[in-house]
This record gives sequence, C-alpha cells and structure tokens, in this order.
Amino acid sequence: MKKQGEEITLDLDKNRKRKKILINILKAVIILAVAAAAGFAIYKITHRKYNSFEIVEAVDRKDSDIVKYTAYDSDKLIRYSRDGITAIDGKGNDIWSASYEMKDPFVVTRGQYAAVADIGNKKLIIYDGSGSASEVEILYPITTVDVSANGIAAVVLRDEMTDLIYICDGKEIYSEIKTRIAQDGYPLALTISDDAKKLVTSYALIADGETENFLTFYNFGDVGQSYNNRIVRAESLDDEMVPLVKFVNEKDIVVISDRGIRTYEMKETPSLMLDTGKLEYQIKSVMYDSENVGVILDNYKENKKQLRVYSLTGDEKINEDLDYEYTDVNMSNSEIIFNSEKGIRILTSSGKLKFDGECEDAIAGVYPYNGKDKYILLTDKQICQIKLTERENV
Repeated sequence: MKKQGEEITLDLDKNRKRKKILINILKAVIILAVAAAAGFAIYKITHRKYNSFEIVEAVDRKDSDIVKYTAYDSDKLIRYSRDGITAIDGKGNDIWSASYEMKDPFVVTRGQYAAVADIGNKKLIIYDGSGSASEVEILYPITTVDVSANGIAAVVLRDEMTDLIYICDGKEIYSEIKTRIAQDGYPLALTISDDAKKLVTSYALIADGETENFLTFYNFGDVGQSYNNRIVRAESLDDEMVPLVKFVNEKDIVVISDRGIRTYEMKETPSLMLDTGKLEYQIKSVMYDSENVGVILDNYKENKKQLRVYSLTGDEKINEDLDYEYTDVNMSNSEIIFNSEKGIRILTSSGKLKFDGECEDAIAGVYPYNGKDKYILLTDKQICQIKLTERENV
C-alpha cells in the first residue's frame, strides 16, 4: 500500500516528465518552423524573377574599340590592349595598371593572378593582385598559356620541329616538356591546376593524312614521381579533336571536343565523370563554372538552337530549345548569362528564368558581381554596377 507522500512524489515525477516532453516537442516545432521559413526564403531568393535593373555606380568609358575586357578575381574586370593592362573593380574604378608593348596580347586569369602573353611572339608577363609584374624569359614564339591560382604559368612555345611546354613563374622554369611534332603532334590546348602540380594537354598528331588526338594528364607532385615522364594517364581520342581543356576548380577538369563534353576529377590521377558521347548537332557556344558545364548546339537544318547543361558529375540539368538570339554567353555562380546587342537574359543552372530585360546602350558584356542580384554591365559608353529589380506592370 502506497503512502500519501509517495503518491505526491510519483505525481510530481510524472508532471516533470510530461513537462520535459512538451518542452522537447515545442523545441522541435520551433526548429522545424525556422528551417521551413529559411528554406522558403532561400527558395524565394533562388527562384526570384526580375524584369528591370537600376544603376548603382557608373563611370564613362574612355577607351577605344580595340580594347578588350575579361572577368577577373570573381567580381572584377581586366581591361587590356597592345599598350597595357588595368584591373577594374565592380564600380568601374582602376585598382592597378601596368604598361607594356605587345602585338597580339592574350590574357588568362585565375584568382588574383593574370598572365599576359604576346601570341606568336616571345613576351609573357604575370601580374599579382597588386599589379606587381614578373616577366618570363621566353626563347620561342608563344601559342597559348594558362595560369594557376598561385601565379605559375603553363605556356606552349613553338619551334620549327618541336613544341615546348614551360611550367614557370617570373623567376625560374620548374618543368620543361618537349614534344616532337612529327611523332607526338601539336599541343592544341592546355590547363594547369590551382596548385600548379597537375597539367592536362590536348595533342593532335597528323600522320599519313589522318589525325589522331590525345589527352595527356601530368602530375608534378609526389604521386607523379612513380610515373614515366610524370604522365599519370594518356588517352587516345582517335579523330576527335579537343580545342579546350580547363581546370574549373582545384580538382575538376572540363574537356570540350568537336563532338561532345567530358569531365574528369583529378585529385592525383584522373577519373572520368561525364562523357556525353557525340552530340547530335554542332557546338556553337561553350560555358562552364566550378560546378557545371554547358553547350549551345546549332541545329542549322531546322534553324534551331538547343541548350544543354550538365553538372560536373554527369547529371543533365537543362535540355531545351533556345527561342532567342544572343551575341555572347558565359556561366558563373551556377547562372547562365546571355546578352544580345541590347538585351540581357539570365537563367539558373536548372533552367529557371531569373532575369529578362533590355539596356538603352549597346552591350559589350555582362559579368557577375555579388552572386545574387548585382552584376557588372559593360556598354559601349560606360562600366556600370547594376542591381536587378522587380518593376510592376511591365
């Protein structure tokens, strides 16, 4: 038989347990509500549609039509010509500037570094984030160049009977790869990894009237020491020509041939992730960022264009017809940015329309700025920082 004191104690314990259970349930409900609200907010932001923009900052262009621009350091631009190079921030202001003399300058950037090569000539200059320059001593004419995230360049040089690939900075040459044109072929494209320890090249060998193409993967780190000439993989592509290879992040490589797309993961040695095989139509345009790769196919017989976008791991994300014309397209932050003479159209990498609008002046380029709603708009008159807006009754 229970005593009265024991009954009271048992009732108190039960009440405490009930209260604890109710508190835990309440906590769970609050957490779920917050998560749902956050998820809804993220959904609204990522699926938001804009139809207008406002100019946040603008500076007048004082250059000529022969000046070229390219994206730099995620939210900046590089302006370059035969006479020099300038880094520009998202508001159009100069960050650093340098002079040189080149006949045919070509610029490639990675992070804060920019490499300028005089194609067909013997000058290569590497600039860091402050504009400090390192000029590399080059013995033969340059055909192409890439730069790593730590300022080391991979450059292809052409002699009469051989081609050389230098891995170098402004102080020394770290590696030299010599290829004999008659036996090894011509280097068509190359790319160097962020840490400059891996290199991928595309070669084309012409023999007896036929062309054979190769991808070659090099590792200059510890793993590569156990491989002959540090080649960790060489892949024959038969007559499939590869004009573009690119490290798009620290380990992933995009390969564009005249027929399709491949992607590889290369932490130390390469693994194939995506192979589209031969695409149905001719590739008209190519775009990529650190997570996706896409092409626009030209079905000229039916006067149609198709947009295909894939994740680097191989998932098809967009497969649809294009019903609008464009003059340029690029991809950044999982967005596809189209521009025509006076129009801008932005899609997410899943195909959702984010923005569709027009500009009063002729457009020379549209570049990402904050990864959300701000962009750098380059027109024939100004460099503008713009913010996308929603205007009613449009």
